[in-house]
Amino acid sequence: ERRAASSGSCAAGGGGARASDFDLEAVERYTEARADEVIVISALVREDDGSETEDEVLVFRGFSSSLVRPTAYELEDSVLPPDATIQSIDVAVAPFVAGEGQQYHKRGLTVQELQEWMSSRGGPP
Repeated sequence: ERRAASSGSCAAGGGGARASDFDLEAVERYTEARADEVIVISALVREDDGSETEDEVLVFRGFSSSLVRPTAYELEDSVLPPDATIQSIDVAVAPFVAGEGQQYHKRGLTVQELQEWMSSRGGPP
């Protein structure tokens, strides 16, 4: 079972897209079939006090998890709040290695570019 997707689709082009316009569930489905890839999502999350916190979310083998913020125990809860802003997306070579030793297929993608990458590799449109 996966975390619930935010409403919308990957078709919202460009970096700075709202999480509500990003289909995280499609990315999770894509990674189920791509054990050689880890999707790394950099986002800004608005806190209750109005400040913004940088978050980094890894998506691997159908699951997403935050490296910065607590990840909800319930799989139905989205790891990214709907008002989070997606800053950039990297496609890393699995396994993920924190630090300078990590290799990447693609770096600094927008939501639209990730959608195109996944489509070119047989993933969800």
